[in-house]
Amino acid sequence: MARKKQKTEGKQLKKQTRLQKAQPAAMFSTVVSTPKSVTNRKRYKSWRKVEGPLKTIQNFVFSSRWISLAILGVTVYFLYGFVNSPDYFITQVPIVGAETVPMEEIAEKSGLAGKHIFTADPEAAADAILELDGITAVDVRLDWPNKVDIVVVEEQPVAIWKAGDTTWWINKQGGLFPAREERPNLLVIQAPGEQGIVGRDMPEETFDTALAELEGDELAVEINYGSIPDEILHGAVQLSQLQPFGEPINSFLFNKNSGLHFTDPRGWDAHFGTGINMDQKLAVYNALVAELERQGIVPIYISVENPNRPIYRNY
Repeated sequence: MARKKQKTEGKQLKKQTRLQKAQPAAMFSTVVSTPKSVTNRKRYKSWRKVEGPLKTIQNFVFSSRWISLAILGVTVYFLYGFVNSPDYFITQVPIVGAETVPMEEIAEKSGLAGKHIFTADPEAAADAILELDGITAVDVRLDWPNKVDIVVVEEQPVAIWKAGDTTWWINKQGGLFPAREERPNLLVIQAPGEQGIVGRDMPEETFDTALAELEGDELAVEINYGSIPDEILHGAVQLSQLQPFGEPINSFLFNKNSGLHFTDPRGWDAHFGTGINMDQKLAVYNALVAELERQGIVPIYISVENPNRPIYRNY
């Protein structure tokens, strides 16, 4: 035994691996790392659960159809406010230039009161106003948001034509139109019935016109009140301006047989006919009156309708 021990001691022993002291199991903590691919896959699956509803909402909200509907809704809202706002309705119709034609009649004829500025038609309003008797020109202008201006030009009479109980005004072209007020300074020509009037085209009284007047409606009927021939109107105006008695003649009578005539302040009837040569006729008239006075003749009738053949009658 001793030999074996010595022999063993004589040999070099191999180096043995040093064993570590075993630690109790409770002292170890096992850490298991998850691969990144697995983590990303889980995260992607979680995102897919949310991404689907989000994309659905996004496509719903931001689709071109819904954007168009939203724009349309906003437009309709503002358009509704524009159409129904009282700020855009015409409430006043001021009129300039009306003297004899009532402003209320012009405003009513225009049809603009109470209309929306967007639907008001100035041209149609002007055409309607021109249908009124005595209006020769009209200008209608609209201004935003609810303003309107109407300027009218009235027809000015140069003389008055009386036919029975009816009084007409005569414009410078000889046209007749209803008299709207008293004009005492105008020359007056009186005639029986319809004598002297030409071109008159008045609507006949029918059941329809009577019914329309009863119901307060208007019929689209053009009325032509007629006119006075130039030889009558211009003859009367010229003779009045010649002032045969030191002042203008304010009134004439007319009949189709002898034309214009009047009562001379000295007591007889003076007939001058018609035409624009009243200066010649007046010269012949004054010469004849002077000759009759020289002879002591008091006439009851003098006619210079034909200045080349004057006529007189005496008592």
